[in-house]
Amino acid sequence: MLLESKTAIITGAGAGRGIGFATAKLFAEHGARTALLDIDATEYDAVMNVNLRGNFHMAQAVIPHMRHRGGGAIVCISSIAGRMMAR
Repeated sequence: MLLESKTAIITGAGAGRGIGFATAKLFAEHGARTALLDIDATEYDAVMNVNLRGNFHMAQAVIPHMRHRGGGAIVCISSIAGRMMAR
């Protein structure tokens, strides 16, 4: 399997729809262990902190582990929902 023994941390997959869910499903089908992260965003500031700062904080948290293991990849994907929130 393409992603066997790999771990993917995927945000926005908890709602059971959208790009996050589709990505988690595809990664799991290819053998990845998936960690699904989702928030119950009731305030705009909370949503913006996740969408704008989430990638930065996630990268800071995982880079030391990636270095220790000899490498890895961080792939940041967004959807049109981010633009819709800004309107």
